Amino acid sequence: VHEANWQKLDGMDDTMRKAALENESEEWTHVFFWKHVVERFVSGYLDKVVKICNRNVTIAPQMVVSHYVQFGFSCDEHVDFEEFVLFMETVPKLEGHFAPQTPLCNIQ
Repeated sequence: VHEANWQKLDGMDDTMRKAALENESEEWTHVFFWKHVVERFVSGYLDKVVKICNRNVTIAPQMVVSHYVQFGFSCDEHVDFEEFVLFMETVPKLEGHFAPQTPLCNIQ
């Protein structure tokens, strides 16, 4: 039985973090988990769009939806799921929460 020895990156010094991320040591195994693309999109929509738009607050720069304002996003027009999907089809550059995950680990 394998026993996991989890170590978080933020608990490592710079040298150890670099070795782990660049796989310079045989001690490290890299694991990548990703969500189903539709599940991830719906989750992002509910958390990053609906939750923000329902608060009726000004879209601040640190909010995910602020990236999409430059492409015409507005809560009034795009909080509806169908409208949001149609809008996202026109966006030339997706922000990390909605961008494909496969480039993170060189999977095509």
